[in-house]
Amino acid sequence: MADEPTGNLDSKTSREVIQLLRSLNDEAGITIILVTHDQDIGRHAKRTLVLRDGQIVEDTTDFAAALRALHGDSPAHPVPPPHIAVKAAERLG
Repeated sequence: MADEPTGNLDSKTSREVIQLLRSLNDEAGITIILVTHDQDIGRHAKRTLVLRDGQIVEDTTDFAAALRALHGDSPAHPVPPPHIAVKAAERLG
């Protein structure tokens, strides 16, 4: 889990961090949960969840759809949480 891992980094180091995370995912099969407000970083995700007011409003593998939801160009209806998120929430209480 990485919360804004490139937030205070220069662009070169940011690219290196994203490349490292991507290789961990691609080569070692490690799931990466990354939180970011940076659309350039978000483009690297295989799957994107967009949150609005604490609710998931988009869950997609299409980054263009995520951008539309991010900018309010898609209906703001809550998306049912993914099964794994429900299990995690139950475990965390």
